[in-house]
Amino acid sequence: MVKGLSTLAAVVASMLLTGCMGCGCGLDLDPCGSPCEVADASPCAAPASAAPVGLPDEAKPGEAWCRVWIPPQYEEYEEEVMTAPAGCRKEWVEPVYEEQERQVCVKPATTKRIHIPAVYEEREKQVCVQPASRKRINIPAVYEEREKEVCVQQASRKRINIPAEYETREKQVMTCPARTEWRKVDCTPKQLAEGMKQGDCWMLVEIPAEYRTVTERVCVKEASCTWEDIPAKFETVMEKVMVEPARCEWEEVPAEFKTVMEKVMVTPAGCETETVPAEYKTVTEKVMIEKGYYKNINIPAQYETQVKKRCTAPGRWEWRRNTDCEVPEEGGAEGN
Repeated sequence: MVKGLSTLAAVVASMLLTGCMGCGCGLDLDPCGSPCEVADASPCAAPASAAPVGLPDEAKPGEAWCRVWIPPQYEEYEEEVMTAPAGCRKEWVEPVYEEQERQVCVKPATTKRIHIPAVYEEREKQVCVQPASRKRINIPAVYEEREKEVCVQQASRKRINIPAEYETREKQVMTCPARTEWRKVDCTPKQLAEGMKQGDCWMLVEIPAEYRTVTERVCVKEASCTWEDIPAKFETVMEKVMVEPARCEWEEVPAEFKTVMEKVMVTPAGCETETVPAEYKTVTEKVMIEKGYYKNINIPAQYETQVKKRCTAPGRWEWRRNTDCEVPEEGGAEGN
């Protein structure tokens, strides 16, 4: 955590040395100005070899850590296992019958329908031959000419740009921040229990920051602008203005009627019904009073006790510190 804060402090110090506080560091804060130039930093050198995933975070520079295989552990336990599942068999029970008497309809009841015709008479009736209506009378609008002041050119503002001023300066730019890097080393296995084995070993190495001198163009006075106001222009024209709008009036036209003769029903048609009773006879038949069914006979399940083995701790790789290691030469790190 402390090394990460040191790296962040170095990057912030480098940004302050570049003069970014003078002109906004490329941020377009003024609509009349122009952005300043920023130098590009070259990327850091690639590590000598790719470190594996999962190395310990608590490691310090100069320490060597090795991967060690821990074998799995097992235990025996007893378990009750079903050797034959529960089941059932079905047994058929015959249905029960008896003879019963009942009334049977041999001829259903019927009805005889007698129709009675409707009664009509003629009556006078007023019929509308032309409905009431309204007649529309249009009255045109009234106009007159009047003077009016019209804007022929809107008021505006003229923009006058003032360019920015620059000068050339030298500065130190950090091309690669200070960092730590894992490097592979050869280690002799140490204090391993039966079944354990040692994998690859890695050492955490500290690499200092790298800098270079660059020349840059610095904005000493930002670009700006001023505005010149131009007034609007007007002229007088003649305009036709409506003083009384168009309108319409309505004239009522009454409806027209005539008398006609109409046939009207005074008594509606109807009908009468005459009922003929049904005819029955007594019959004897065999009736089922209890249905046949299948009776279920249950068979219980069978079990036995078996001895089984289960894993209590799976095999795994873990990182362990090894102080009896060969440290790689630092000359190769300084050259990179």
